[in-house]
Amino acid sequence: MLEVTFAVAPSGNIHLHLIPDFSGADDASGEQFADGTAAVAISNTRVGTFTLRAVTTPQFVPLQEIKIPKHRYKVQLYSEAGQTPSGGTLNEYPIARELL
Repeated sequence: MLEVTFAVAPSGNIHLHLIPDFSGADDASGEQFADGTAAVAISNTRVGTFTLRAVTTPQFVPLQEIKIPKHRYKVQLYSEAGQTPSGGTLNEYPIARELL
């Protein structure tokens, strides 16, 4: 579930990417791989799209039935909303774990 608020009504959506990380190293920031390269979203890593409403009130946008890979991954949000949110949180509420 994405909880997000915008100061100005957004004009696009936000995409959720799970980017493979086979390095085996921990990176507390979640922004880089072990070799120091940036975690960059590519087309085949998108697992869902949060469809935003053009409002300035808080939005609670769910994604359902996301396939979580069994390997390590980085979470990245790619915004087409035309602006940075004034606040937001991405939460996971697993119903069942089915490993791919």
